[in-house]
Amino acid sequence: MERAVVNVDTGVLVVVMGVQDAQDVDIKMNILFIGKIPPIEGGESVSGFNHILALASKGYKIHVVTNADEVEFNFRQSFTSEDYDYFCTLLGSNIILHNTHSIKKHFHIPYSHSYFSKLFGLGSKVIVDNPIDLIIGWYFEPYGLLASILSKIHNIKSTIYHAGSDLSRLSTHPDLFLAYEWMVNNGNTIMSKPSSRESLISSFNFNNDKIQIDKGNKLPNYFKKPPKFDLKEYLELSNTHYSKQLNKFPDLLSAIIKMNSKSLDIENFTIGIYGKISSNKGTSELIKALSRLSEICKFNFISVSGGREFNLLSYYESILSHRKLSENSYILPFIPHWRIPGFIKKCDVVVFLENDFPIKIHRPQIPLEVLSQGTCLFLSKDILENLSYKKLMIDQKNFICIDKVTQDNLFDKLKDAIEDKKKISIIGGHGKSIITFLNG
Repeated sequence: MERAVVNVDTGVLVVVMGVQDAQDVDIKMNILFIGKIPPIEGGESVSGFNHILALASKGYKIHVVTNADEVEFNFRQSFTSEDYDYFCTLLGSNIILHNTHSIKKHFHIPYSHSYFSKLFGLGSKVIVDNPIDLIIGWYFEPYGLLASILSKIHNIKSTIYHAGSDLSRLSTHPDLFLAYEWMVNNGNTIMSKPSSRESLISSFNFNNDKIQIDKGNKLPNYFKKPPKFDLKEYLELSNTHYSKQLNKFPDLLSAIIKMNSKSLDIENFTIGIYGKISSNKGTSELIKALSRLSEICKFNFISVSGGREFNLLSYYESILSHRKLSENSYILPFIPHWRIPGFIKKCDVVVFLENDFPIKIHRPQIPLEVLSQGTCLFLSKDILENLSYKKLMIDQKNFICIDKVTQDNLFDKLKDAIEDKKKISIIGGHGKSIITFLNG
């Protein structure tokens, strides 16, 4: 007798031959994955991509339906030709990409990118052309909703994953709530992190037995053996990126290209930051602290960032408005995630300063990424309190805790770090041991 269950380690539906068999036989299936992947930046893109890589390594054949190629420049990773080759190598033979195409030539009023309709059409074609056994929707909007609709139409099992923003922000919108409630009621399995389960239950009226705990995956294998990160190469590539992103702001574009043209002094202490720029990321306080530091210390500041246009413009101008800071700074757009380990290694410290973040169940991966490379992590107390491994974190021993994200606090902590590079290096090494412990 056959039965279908969910493998809680992978989130994948498996067929079990005989309920009495203790060593359930896992039948490899064809999976349709609908969601974000590179070159879209961000935690959900990384998590979804890492998940399909893990599934492919187990022998599953995965068709990926995505609108990743259409992501706007502010949220797009910049690829070199080598990155495209590396990306294809990661995909291997078990992952087949199906990207949507621009609809600009098919104008309509009111205009939209028609992502849902294009993904629906593309996903339907994949199902018609291939024997799909399971549909995974990663992130409610629009991927999870689409996965549950295709599942219903074609009578294929579905597994839906959610992010913090799905529950804390999108689901509260009056026009989206009923759509998402239909989705969780019609999806076969809803995957949720331990920290999000109760929020998921309280958000919708549905059968809670559908919930399976998403244990997540370890850091991608490329964090163990990362490809080389050549700062000069990505600074040159950034000229092309910014020429498109900032073409409406020629003076700003010229200033950034000029700032990025100088050589990096490898003897200087290097401070790094990466991720989206917003009011909750501590970047305003950081730039003010670095501006003061640049008057008394020599250091390099490397930023790998993107975000909403108004946030980015303010961020760029705040760096450029201070001459000495701009002389020490380099601004990159988002880079491929497999280059992040190399970027981290170029830094003596990497700061992650999220605070008062509106999504309380947010559990970012960045602290683990920084710790894994043996670079000293400067971490806000707000994020520390959200980490499942916070008991392993010891201030001044294996990371530096920023109790309050203020320019004065950051100025003092960074000044101390610059003045004692050896201590910072030792703290970074101790931080790496946390990863060793977590990996068993």
